[in-house]
Amino acid sequence: MAGTTGRITTVNGADVCEAVTVTSENFEALLLASAGEAAAIARGAAAPARTTTRERTERDTTVAPPPAFTRADVQALRARLRVSQGVFARLVGVSPKLEQAWELGTRVPNGPAARVLEVLAARPQAFQRLIRHKASTKPAADRRATR
Repeated sequence: MAGTTGRITTVNGADVCEAVTVTSENFEALLLASAGEAAAIARGAAAPARTTTRERTERDTTVAPPPAFTRADVQALRARLRVSQGVFARLVGVSPKLEQAWELGTRVPNGPAARVLEVLAARPQAFQRLIRHKASTKPAADRRATR
């Protein structure tokens, strides 16, 4: 009985695969070492040398629908960001007319817009980084005169 297997070790922070020849003399020792490593991983005392993840598919995954947003929810979210309806519409990626309809209650956010609002409600700081003040187009003397 002879064969070759690999053992992964970490050298200077990088995983290195080292070839190990399995013989009848070292088979039992390698098997016991492997079982000990598996037990340590199961206990949480050691991390696996590598993990494999696969793509999630509709067959084995469910995705929660976005929450329903009322007109009050949209108004409160916009107020929390302290932006106009036009700026809020641009952040969400919809027209200002649609955003106004949400706040009037004549339309409700759905589909991708509802998902964006869900993320916006959970992480407003990520969206606030997208907001930039425009540089004034008036000369400095004109800006002082209008204050």
